[in-house]
Amino acid sequence: MSEPSATVAAARWQPGTSILYQEVWDEALLAARPVTVVSDDAGLLALYSHPRALLRSAAIGGARRQLTLEQRIAAMMSNEPRAYAQRSAADSHVLVLAVDGRWSAVWLFWSADWKHLRWYVNLQQPLRRTQRGVQVRDCALDLVVEPNRAWRWKDRDEFQALRAAGFFPEEIARQVEAEAERMIGVIERWESPFCDGWERWRADASLPLPALGSDWDVLEG
Repeated sequence: MSEPSATVAAARWQPGTSILYQEVWDEALLAARPVTVVSDDAGLLALYSHPRALLRSAAIGGARRQLTLEQRIAAMMSNEPRAYAQRSAADSHVLVLAVDGRWSAVWLFWSADWKHLRWYVNLQQPLRRTQRGVQVRDCALDLVVEPNRAWRWKDRDEFQALRAAGFFPEEIARQVEAEAERMIGVIERWESPFCDGWERWRADASLPLPALGSDWDVLEG
């Protein structure tokens, strides 16, 4: 995995704008989805992922949880070309909160009828703004936070195995670990964004379902 790329200087997006959210893994596109901008100000970008919106994704190693850790790591480090399938997003509502320059983003999940299910801290390189949306380079490690504020690690074994195999440069691995520890402190003190009332947010029912453009697979920069 390469060193983090600089954030592209781009104009702020207006609420209601549909943009492209591209997930990048080892410099290759992993998934592309259309999302709607909720807000984009003061360094905080809030993005809404609609239930059942059509997206494109490539699985890493197929049904990952049926594989051993060694098989999953081999698949994640493979350079073989990926096939992309069109599918619809899950029934859950998802809100992504990303701060410019930060090595994590906080996700909120609700059921189809807006029951708050969980928070999710995605450890990632600082998001890169493009003219069409954002590119996100995931760092494998995550934190799951329940509504009762209990938290747990997710995919820590994968992160450690990828680091040991040299997939993550040490500079990136140290940044990820530092950000994870910082976010654990934020969770345990229940600081922003957890204390900001985002779990009470609801999408405007009149928002149109966004769609991918024909250039969803083009990586800028």
